[in-house]
Amino acid sequence: MWSPDTLSTPGVQSVAETGGTTTLFREFNDADSAIGGTVRGRVTFNRSQQSQSISEFIVDKDHPFISSITMIAPSPDWFTGFYDLEPVSASGTW
Repeated sequence: MWSPDTLSTPGVQSVAETGGTTTLFREFNDADSAIGGTVRGRVTFNRSQQSQSISEFIVDKDHPFISSITMIAPSPDWFTGFYDLEPVSASGTW
């Protein structure tokens, strides 16, 4: 989805600049089976609770990594997240 020292895709740029996810999800759809799936969190900007909980996602040997991205408002060019996090090791341990 993204990694340091690389140019962003139009979808990542859209998330960073506006928080919009339409282009990013279009890129996910174009990636087809290269990704295992997507989960979209709730918008929490200016809410009293600024947290996210994702109840369930699946990793397997064909899709062992998870990545995340979010806009840091109100800046039009900041985002944060993580990429290629491997929650389960090759030996099957968390």
